[in-house]
Amino acid sequence: MKLGYIGYGEAAFALSSGLSETPGLVQAACSRTFSYRGKPEEAGVIRCGSFEELAACCDTIFVTTPNTAALPTAKAMAPFLKPGMLYADLTSAAPKLMQEAAAVIEESGALFADAAMLDSLPKYKNKVRFVVSGHGADEFLRRMDGLLPRMEKVGDRPGEASAIKMLRSLYTKAHLAIAFDMIECAAAYGVEDYVMKSLAETMDSKDYITGMNERTCGGIIHASRRADELEMAAGMVADAGLDPSLTLAAAEKLREIGRLDLKHKITSRPTEWKDAIEWVRKARSGEV
Repeated sequence: MKLGYIGYGEAAFALSSGLSETPGLVQAACSRTFSYRGKPEEAGVIRCGSFEELAACCDTIFVTTPNTAALPTAKAMAPFLKPGMLYADLTSAAPKLMQEAAAVIEESGALFADAAMLDSLPKYKNKVRFVVSGHGADEFLRRMDGLLPRMEKVGDRPGEASAIKMLRSLYTKAHLAIAFDMIECAAAYGVEDYVMKSLAETMDSKDYITGMNERTCGGIIHASRRADELEMAAGMVADAGLDPSLTLAAAEKLREIGRLDLKHKITSRPTEWKDAIEWVRKARSGEV
């Protein structure tokens, strides 16, 4: 197989390095710059000077550009693709953007795969977890069998795989942002070590799903009270000389859940997160 990369930064270098010892695999790359600290030659990757040259020497294309370049890249590459080629977008683009890119690529006769990576690339390289969707998902799994050992097809529609990655990011990045607020504020009050230790004891006492079941099922019932607590915490953040906007936004989200008045509508308290969210959906639609 001949694998080409559009864009050669951290992602392409990590993948190509992990695959560099694969017998019979040819790797090439076309990039606006090759300024990343890992050079393609270190991974045995051939440099191509244009999209046309890359398409001529490769049958499988991995797009590893920034997500804002996903659609422009598809439009620029499509004229050089041929039926039977596989074009896999590995960027962190939004689902709608993936669908638009897929439509452009599939006009050429090539297959499109939305392939999202869910772990640390520098750590796992080609052993990173992939979720794949789109009309080219099955072909992606076939061609990458033995090369990418952790792959899972999640659907036939482009955008499904990227949605999984984006929604994970919504949680993990927002969690990181609130963690910075919490730690900075705790440091201002001189209690950061105590706060971190007590949080670790709470969070480490149960697995993620168990914790999420408890937080969401209790949260839809006590959302208003917890919004009150967050608003008071926001005042504490402000008193510490920090920006309370993130805490206030979180309080408003819980306040909005509280206005659904599920505390007085739920007939039996749910025990799993899916049931909790189903109650929220019913309340929003007026079913309860």
